[in-house]
Amino acid sequence: MAQRSVGVLLVLIVAAVFLYDQRLGIRALGLLEVAVGVYFIKAGKVPYGWRGRPASGYLTGWAAVASGVLAIMIGVLFLVAPGAVEPLFCGRSGCT
Repeated sequence: MAQRSVGVLLVLIVAAVFLYDQRLGIRALGLLEVAVGVYFIKAGKVPYGWRGRPASGYLTGWAAVASGVLAIMIGVLFLVAPGAVEPLFCGRSGCT
């Protein structure tokens, strides 16, 4: 239950930052993605399955590390170049 509460709190914080400034929100999302990648690597397992149900299984070993590294790389991209990622959130015309 505590893990879910932390997740909801982090989503609310990122949403509030997006409301303040879109590029800053993209950076906040990137920071959160880096944290998830580090968590995957430290835990050594990544759950997969349908949302709302228990995990169907776990990626472990090199697959978990690769997933963590990929998450960190995506997060760093969000942090370093939010303008390049902005079309994913706002379309080609940009956020208004």
